[in-house]
Amino acid sequence: MLPVSLIKSIMIIIGASLGGVLLFRLFNESPPSLGTGIAIGSFWFLMNILLDLSILVPMTKMNLGNYFSEIGLRYLLIPIMAGAMGAVGSHQRHQ
Repeated sequence: MLPVSLIKSIMIIIGASLGGVLLFRLFNESPPSLGTGIAIGSFWFLMNILLDLSILVPMTKMNLGNYFSEIGLRYLLIPIMAGAMGAVGSHQRHQ
């Protein structure tokens, strides 16, 4: 069995890679902006939290405090990075 910390690291790498590709595709098809990035990132953040709360937390019998300190808080990277990509894309378009 793999160590939990390794599994969490792999999840972050896969999630960040997939999110980067999807944001790249989104901002190639629509105008990038900080607001759009934060909105899309917040939606993805909420989807991850809701999926975890409905499947992962009950399956692992993890209490909510542990969940948010070990996993849930890391999902804040999603709207942060999506907003940053939108802001950079917007800045690049206006130069």
